[in-house]
Amino acid sequence: MVVISTEVTTAHAERLAELIQAEAVTLLPAGSRTRIEWLVAGDPRAWRMQVTTLLERIGESCPPLSQHTVPGVGWVEKVAADTAPVCLPPWLIIQDHHDRRAGAGVLQIIAGQAFGTGHHPTTAGCLTALTWLARRAPAPRLVYDLGCGSGILALAAGRLWPYAAVLASDDDPLAVMAARAHAKRNGHKRGARKVRGRLWVGRADGPCRAARRVDILMANILSGPLLDMAPGIVHVVRPGGHVILAGMLIHQGGGIIARYRGLGMRVRRRLERDGWLTLVLVRR
Repeated sequence: MVVISTEVTTAHAERLAELIQAEAVTLLPAGSRTRIEWLVAGDPRAWRMQVTTLLERIGESCPPLSQHTVPGVGWVEKVAADTAPVCLPPWLIIQDHHDRRAGAGVLQIIAGQAFGTGHHPTTAGCLTALTWLARRAPAPRLVYDLGCGSGILALAAGRLWPYAAVLASDDDPLAVMAARAHAKRNGHKRGARKVRGRLWVGRADGPCRAARRVDILMANILSGPLLDMAPGIVHVVRPGGHVILAGMLIHQGGGIIARYRGLGMRVRRRLERDGWLTLVLVRR
């Protein structure tokens, strides 16, 4: 398989990432621009032609494209085999199928197609923010993980607040399947009662009746959707409730903060990690 990469203006990076239908796409800050890398199978020349066309479509002058070959092994299997546990105190994230360690801070998250294994700075930032809120905010009754990916944040919330109901939703069917599998691996059954609260995993339209009832909402998605979905996110959070936002680069934070402040939110904490920003906000 081949990795192709280029640098584009940050304003166009997320749109290009949405348009590229590749095995995996990664965005990395690169000064005033953003580096985008994608893993492809098949003829790389065809991919280079496609990307050139997409760049013209979004109005980006065609930058140089580079590529390198990665070993011809199963990518998901290689990641799972080579990845050691991630330690983010108080969390230990296990990604080995054969490692069945358990404990209050142990999360069993197997590397796969759904985002969220604890390695990316946005996931780490959200886990840190959740742990911080657990010491500084009243125990929630309802927690909502919007765009849950692997389900790691919903599972962490369930560990921190065992009496809470936790909703996890995603519009990607593969993510829903992965989150349900991880819920089962971590001792939950979909829709069933766990020790005290419950965990629900499903498509994004499931929890739409949660208006003004959510105590903590987490959204680790890209900055574009965070801006577009801001009114809906604020609408489902009760006054005094908290929102954790991630998936934005540090320089994108100003626009997102302004958007949410205009909707009645106040910033309680900023977490910066490797060029990425996580925000903790409270609704007035």
